[in-house]
Amino acid sequence: GMKKPKLLREDILPVMASSKKVQQLLNEFMDLLSEYENDANETNTEQGDSVLSKHESTNFL
Repeated sequence: GMKKPKLLREDILPVMASSKKVQQLLNEFMDLLSEYENDANETNTEQGDSVLSKHESTNFL
C-alpha cells in the first residue's frame, strides 16, 4: 500500500488546496508533514548506521 504521508501529499492535500479558506492551514500542515518525513528519514538512517556498525564490528572479531 501507499504510505500515509505520501497519500496525503499527493492525493488528498492538493484537493483541499482548491478551497481558498483552507490554503493557509494546508501550507502549515505541508510544512509539518515535511518535517515529519525528514525526521523519519533521519531516524531510519541512524538505525541503519547502528546496525551496520554492529555488523562491521562482529566481522572484525
